[in-house]
Amino acid sequence: MSINKSLSDGLKVILLFDMSTPLLTVSEISKRLKYTKSKTYRLIRTLIQHGFLRQDNGTSRYALGLNVLCSGLLARQQLSLVAIARPFMRELSLLSKETTLITAVNGAKGIVLERIESEEPVRCSVFEAGATIPLHCGASSKILMAYLSEKEWDRIIAKEGLKRFSPNTITNKNKLKAHLITRRAEFHGLCPWVNGDSPIGRQA
Repeated sequence: MSINKSLSDGLKVILLFDMSTPLLTVSEISKRLKYTKSKTYRLIRTLIQHGFLRQDNGTSRYALGLNVLCSGLLARQQLSLVAIARPFMRELSLLSKETTLITAVNGAKGIVLERIESEEPVRCSVFEAGATIPLHCGASSKILMAYLSEKEWDRIIAKEGLKRFSPNTITNKNKLKAHLITRRAEFHGLCPWVNGDSPIGRQA
């Protein structure tokens, strides 16, 4: 299927922004995407004109614009999965006394679709709704990755690498694959109705 290259290039600029990098300069965008600075600047000006980017308080840095927020809120309303899951997430949070997340696969990363905060006085919440997360570490991420095909595992590892986030992070490709196979078997034993065609293994 043919694609519009200019549109694709502009979307790649938008997709660079996430919780860890909410602000980027022309040079940073140019370097990450391997675009010339002149091309990057043209893309940024176009995205600003359509409200998808904005300049940060007159600095040389750029952030996502209001039209991204509007589109995101509309998309979130259409995610019936979140609406269905929310009451169960609240119940689970009360029972476990922990913050609960619902996540999905989005490209080569995970994305937090919803978060229900624990009501305990002392709590630690790392991920907000909309945050992107690595798929090779963390329980909710690894179970998502486990239900993808091995071809998808290779694609994700090649694109994102296996960065270490804690002493327990698996950074060896073969060990990670063996771990995912084990986790999938264990989860299937607990939830035999979940199979390869489940939404768990589908991309958002």
